[in-house]
Amino acid sequence: MSNVSVFSYASSNVSTSAYTTLVVATPIAVSHLQIVDTSGELLQLAYGLAGSEIPFAVTPIGGTVVLPIQLPAGVRIAAKAITNTAANGYNALSFLNA
Repeated sequence: MSNVSVFSYASSNVSTSAYTTLVVATPIAVSHLQIVDTSGELLQLAYGLAGSEIPFAVTPIGGTVVLPIQLPAGVRIAAKAITNTAANGYNALSFLNA
């Protein structure tokens, strides 16, 4: 089973100052996360409640990566820019459960 979430940076920028929610709650328990990002910026991904985020990955610039990670259903995923504010492009997260 897999589910996909697409986030548009044109709708909500991701800055270097604070985490921005990409996914309010993972729809399924996750064993792998496929990350595609077209912002052209390095972004730190984290999971957990606002203010208590736990960083787990950096997005590839213009690429795709499949990351093994165990997350239960219902977990918030957020991003914070490392280089510059992400204001264009998309972030797509595919939630995979093998």
